[in-house]
Amino acid sequence: MALQRHQPGRDELCCFICKILMKDPVTIACGYSYCKSCISRRWDGEKQTKKYSCPHCRQTFERRPALVISTVLANLVEEEKKKTEPQAGPSYHRVAGPGEVGCIPTRRKRKSLKSSLQPHDEVPLKKTKLIEALKLHEMSKKKKELEESRKNIQQRIQNEEKIVKELLPEVEAINRSAGKAVRECTELVKLILKRSSDLKQKIKSRQEYEVSRVKEIQETLQKDINDLRKKDTELEKLSQTDDQIKFLQAYPSLSDLRHPEKPCRVKIGPVRYFEDVTAAVSEARGKVLESFNKEWMKISETLTEVYVRLLPDPQTKADISQYAAPKYLLKLDPNTASMQIQLSEDNKKATKVKEQQSYDPHVDRFMARSQVLCGEGLTNRCYWEVEWSGLGVSVAVAYKDVPRTGQESTFGDNDKSWALEFSKKICNFKHNGEKKEVLVPVPQSKRIGVFLDQKAGVLSFYSVSETITLLHRVHIKFTQPLYAGLGVYYYGSSVKFRET
Repeated sequence: MALQRHQPGRDELCCFICKILMKDPVTIACGYSYCKSCISRRWDGEKQTKKYSCPHCRQTFERRPALVISTVLANLVEEEKKKTEPQAGPSYHRVAGPGEVGCIPTRRKRKSLKSSLQPHDEVPLKKTKLIEALKLHEMSKKKKELEESRKNIQQRIQNEEKIVKELLPEVEAINRSAGKAVRECTELVKLILKRSSDLKQKIKSRQEYEVSRVKEIQETLQKDINDLRKKDTELEKLSQTDDQIKFLQAYPSLSDLRHPEKPCRVKIGPVRYFEDVTAAVSEARGKVLESFNKEWMKISETLTEVYVRLLPDPQTKADISQYAAPKYLLKLDPNTASMQIQLSEDNKKATKVKEQQSYDPHVDRFMARSQVLCGEGLTNRCYWEVEWSGLGVSVAVAYKDVPRTGQESTFGDNDKSWALEFSKKICNFKHNGEKKEVLVPVPQSKRIGVFLDQKAGVLSFYSVSETITLLHRVHIKFTQPLYAGLGVYYYGSSVKFRET
């Protein structure tokens, strides 16, 4: 009945470091288990080397592995302790002999364990059984993880299949809209060709009319020429005859030739023919071309503005982080900073101070309000975060030509900027002088996220912690490139761009 101290299975429950039954057993990445305190102390001593190793298999890790609590081992260790340690019980007591551990039956019955009154060589788990139990537990745990992964995948499949179906009408709408635009272009060409054809027909008709008039005159004159040549021949013959009787007889019939008819007069001088038409068409062509170029530019601009918004607005921090703005876009321009704004942290931070800063004069500087713009325009889709402190700040996007002087230069008080004003008590969205109160989640975060989709015309502000919470979203048709801006209106208040 005696229980050996190092029976099969007990070694598996002992910590490799302290050599006794594990206390708060944990399992590390390589699969070996230790007392939580033992492995923690060992790794605390390895902080300086930044190399963490397993005492058993010597596998090293560049980062400190997570400690996974092993519930199965903890239960087995507890059961082993109950079998090897004295416990309070009824009047029964057996004194342990040499090489034995005392056995006292427990008061509480356990369905999964035999009574401690049974022989000890039937109670302990053998090594193979322990390993099988551990494998079974790990397999069960992994299966649960696989089930969760499958559920996530199936949910994604459902979501993306839904999006695929939703995109079918988008394709039809794009084709329908593009077809209509092409038909309009064709109608424009047809109209121009028709007007050109009408003008060509009129010119041709006038041409035929004028040519026929000239030919008619030519034919009349040619007939006269032929008649005159015939009479001239007769006169020549008469003048050469020596027969006086014949001459005198023929002369009366030719006497009327001494008084010829008045010749046909044709005005031949500087004639413009169709030069006036040519000049008029040329002038009209220049005007039409000038007007056409302007209108065509408008048409081309509207074509580049065609943007089918297929991607949904980001909903999670992971979704939105993929659009993180490049660092160079979030660098404040000293030439725009108010004289009471102090820039620091490589022009990433703005603080309002009482001392006037020694900035050089510049036309882009904000003179009336403590504000500053970044020097580079934002990309189409981008996300950035700011962190603020003090009594209150303003986070904004604005056109480059936002006013620099006067009350209307405040971010959100003009039609060229959109701003979220943030303080300890209130949060307002402002544009073109109109203010809208925004409900802020409690507790209030000191981090604000901004997501911009210029082509789709979406501007969103978020409260940022471990997750993101939408504060306000607007849909606008932006007509110019946008720049990130910061406003600090209270002394000591500051705001800076964060890395996302």
